[in-house]
Amino acid sequence: MKGVGRVHSGTTCGTLATAPADATLPRSTLPSPPTGGPVRVLVVDDDPDLVLLMSLFLRRQGGHEVVTAGDGLEALTVLAEEPVDAVVLDWSMPRLDGLGLCARIREDERLAHLPLVMVTAMPDHEPALAAGIDTVIRKPFDSATLLSAVASVADSSVA
Repeated sequence: MKGVGRVHSGTTCGTLATAPADATLPRSTLPSPPTGGPVRVLVVDDDPDLVLLMSLFLRRQGGHEVVTAGDGLEALTVLAEEPVDAVVLDWSMPRLDGLGLCARIREDERLAHLPLVMVTAMPDHEPALAAGIDTVIRKPFDSATLLSAVASVADSSVA
């Protein structure tokens, strides 16, 4: 539903230097995977360090499958070739930004159902929510915030 979404605010993730390499949350503090089990998530960001970090969170702590893209145009190619259950995307990217990618996904009847989670440092999230983003995560964020947002949108897309 356009204009209706959630904003998550985290405190610890945004660069690889924010947490030690061996840092993990105890399993009991992590959100449960979506009711249907692990999901296949497309992570789209032009920052390779953040792509790696989000991928590690989603794979190791969430048990999800992850595919990646470096910008919105590359994401459209991935979406044409591989099925995914959810998309985590950055707002500011070269070639095709997050809002442009959101518009292209929402216009395509084969993709319009996909839950979209945007990660951004932008202070005003209303344009993203109005464009059709389901949930916004504020940078910096932690693994629990990302996993909770993905679980929430994946569960609501199944319901």
